[in-house]
Amino acid sequence: MPAGRGRVIEANGHALALFNVDGAFYAVDNGCPHRGGPLGDGDLDGTFVACPWHGWRWDVRSGANAN
Repeated sequence: MPAGRGRVIEANGHALALFNVDGAFYAVDNGCPHRGGPLGDGDLDGTFVACPWHGWRWDVRSGANAN
């Protein structure tokens, strides 16, 4: 997976969003904590992913909200 990209993977029946940030990989729950949007389909900007449903931003390193 190229740097700056994300994708949805499944592990043990659970959907995860996997991101490549300059060669370091981070995984968070694919469901956005705000409204359940698919974070793996969101745009990655540095270490932050924007949920494609409502634009809420999350740090892929910690899962913390950035709004």
